[in-house]
Amino acid sequence: MGIDAIRNLLIGHVTTSVLAVVFSLFSFGLLFYYSWQLALLATGLVAVLVGVTALLVFLQLRHQRELLYLQGKVASLLFGLIQGLPKLRVGAAEKRAYALWAERFSEQRRRTIQAQRVANVQVVFNAVYAVLTTLAIFSMLGLSEKIELPLADFLAFNAAFGQFQAAALSLVGLFSSFLLVVPIYERLEPVLEAVPEVDPTKTDAGELTGDVELSHVAFRYDDDGPLVLDDVSLRARPGEFIALVGPSGSGKSSCLRLLLGFEKPLSGSIYFDGQDLPSLDVASVRRQIGVVLQNSRPVVGSILSNILGASNLGIEAAWEAARMAGLEDDIKSMPMGMHTVISEGAGTFSGGQQQRLLIARALVHRPRILLFDEATSALDNRTQEIVGQSLEKLKATRIVVAHRLSTIQNADRIYVIERGRVVEVGNFQELAAAGGLFSRLVERQTA
Repeated sequence: MGIDAIRNLLIGHVTTSVLAVVFSLFSFGLLFYYSWQLALLATGLVAVLVGVTALLVFLQLRHQRELLYLQGKVASLLFGLIQGLPKLRVGAAEKRAYALWAERFSEQRRRTIQAQRVANVQVVFNAVYAVLTTLAIFSMLGLSEKIELPLADFLAFNAAFGQFQAAALSLVGLFSSFLLVVPIYERLEPVLEAVPEVDPTKTDAGELTGDVELSHVAFRYDDDGPLVLDDVSLRARPGEFIALVGPSGSGKSSCLRLLLGFEKPLSGSIYFDGQDLPSLDVASVRRQIGVVLQNSRPVVGSILSNILGASNLGIEAAWEAARMAGLEDDIKSMPMGMHTVISEGAGTFSGGQQQRLLIARALVHRPRILLFDEATSALDNRTQEIVGQSLEKLKATRIVVAHRLSTIQNADRIYVIERGRVVEVGNFQELAAAGGLFSRLVERQTA
């Protein structure tokens, strides 16, 4: 349910309802022209019809809002279960997963039945009430001695009443359609009100040299949550290799998300070549950055399409990127080579192959800036050495989040982050001898 649902609900009612209003005015006038007594009765009967129908619509609206919420929960759960199917099998939790889905789905079905009951009551009421209104008019005409209406006039009155009643029902239908749009719009509202990144007033970043800086940045994910980053400053000059290390949850990955413009800082500034990121077209910045984020996965498609993405580069560029990532021999050993298809979840690729594929995708454009978040955690030492040599030759600015400290021994500068604050800065040898947090981390990994 979304924009299409809103359009489908409204498109069939607006035109017909406008025409119905125009014709109902003529019909309403004809009722009083033929008999004002019967016209008053007809008006009252239609008012009752409109009132009852409106009440039923409000009841249906309540069920519809809850139904949309439950449908979203069931769809989300089902997607998660399908994505996590291997984990469910490992834990022999298939029955528990099915029971959880069945519980939520049965709740959705109960609400669907309740909403359908209200709709059925409305259909039955409209059908029965049409007969009752006709009987009421015939009864009043037969019992009242003051109303004298020739047969021809009565037939014309009855036809006008039918048109007036149909027009009233059409207006109620339009009203109900507008109301049923409300819960759909409520679910779409966060998307529709989100500010798009595309802003023609922002400046193109131009060709970046690789100078990147976070200046006194503070950041939190939730308005009432704790600070994830607190007065963090770091800088990478063109061609430098910068590493971010620290305990899990200290804010290292958040730094990369801020640099990519995925999040906005509470305070402080982010600069690329001295240009403030909020003033730049963020797409023009991202196009010049090679990125491998934590828990990134290849997409469904061929190896070639995964490496090249939407670029216009040829297969030669893909092979060169694969060579730089240490993936060339693996691809050549596959029967279809670069055209080997990667399925959902990339289950036929090892963790190391997936990481090398993502690294190849990040390198294929030969970007001036590289942001790696645990991008080589699944690689063996030999492959790690190949990737490291390729990155050195590329001479790009590298900002790397790493837990394997052996991978950052050649870093120009290491920022040690703890609880959202930079607590140490220096190269590997300086920090290892300083006796601080970094030194303790080194001792744990070399013990």
